Amino acid sequence: MKVSLPMFDVDSVRRIARAQLAGDDEAGAALCVYVDGHEVICDSFGMADARRGIAYGVDSLQITMSIAKGVTTVLLAMLIDRGQIDPGQRVAHYWPEFAAAGKGDISVAQLFSHQAGLPLLDGGLSLALVADRERLAQALAAQAPLWAPGTQHGYHAVTFGHYADALFERVSGHTLCELLAGLRERLGIEIYCGLPRELGERAVQVLREIAPPAPAFVPERDSLTFRVLTNFPEMLVEPQAFFNGEALRSVCIPATNMYANARSLAKLYSALLEDGDHRLCSPQALATVTRERVRGADAVNLGEMAYGLGFQRPSALTPFSPNRAAFGHCGIGGSVAFADPDRRLALAWMPSRIGSTSCDARLLAVVDAVYAAL
Repeated sequence: MKVSLPMFDVDSVRRIARAQLAGDDEAGAALCVYVDGHEVICDSFGMADARRGIAYGVDSLQITMSIAKGVTTVLLAMLIDRGQIDPGQRVAHYWPEFAAAGKGDISVAQLFSHQAGLPLLDGGLSLALVADRERLAQALAAQAPLWAPGTQHGYHAVTFGHYADALFERVSGHTLCELLAGLRERLGIEIYCGLPRELGERAVQVLREIAPPAPAFVPERDSLTFRVLTNFPEMLVEPQAFFNGEALRSVCIPATNMYANARSLAKLYSALLEDGDHRLCSPQALATVTRERVRGADAVNLGEMAYGLGFQRPSALTPFSPNRAAFGHCGIGGSVAFADPDRRLALAWMPSRIGSTSCDARLLAVVDAVYAAL
């Protein structure tokens, strides 16, 4: 039986996506869009690794940066749907050690909507600590909130994923990486937390921003923003080498170092919009994690942000969709994966060249082109 595909102006979208690499022979990008459950475009452009002469392919694997938080939230929705996590319950109900240092009343919802006051770890998040799950869990449980939980929100840039991992294991008996493996098998997608060594040849080289403009804002060294940005000490030495290094690929940092391709991310978000037997979770569970919990000045990012339980919603700092009902997550430097339930749209855009903002001009141009093509 012939399937009727949605009307979509593929040529105009492809042209605008390719134009975002104009004049940058080293860079590459991938774009995938699903409409009403159908893949309408999946394409790649430019180079995955110009040093080795490797073109960017649709199966290339790129570090997702904070797009990973959206993937983590999908796993949360599935656990909620199974009755293993109640967002209104205290985290300490599932993880008694978490109650230390005045955290006994923090709810799951506060933790996943960046309201818990836990955006960093005292002493830093070294790769050695991340690799030691037991010691990391002890450090996370011992951490004191930096503000009264529930009184404000501030982006938990890296700690978000580690708290999720520890909680998921306690409620389900499976680590986040194990739950992710099940999701890969169920959907036939490629999203990994860390990158298996045997897949290293398919890794995209992340490139630094070209001639960054003078920053409009430089955080003071004792500010919360600076402390969060510098909580991962290895990243500061040479960011490009860090993001492309084997050391980062060998550990699991669920908030930032998942590796995926645009097709897998778009297919994942499209699956959230499916009805019937193919859906990943119930409409009720999806509504629970997508419902906007906070909007306003973010104590870390210092601008308007809006969050559900893990998912970002379109805001002044993350205008990734013109539709406020959309949900997903941006990644540092101009990548994004999101779903728009009103338009039955799922989109993933992954450029290898890091831009100056999470929602940079390249991302906005691609998103605008996709909406215009519908």
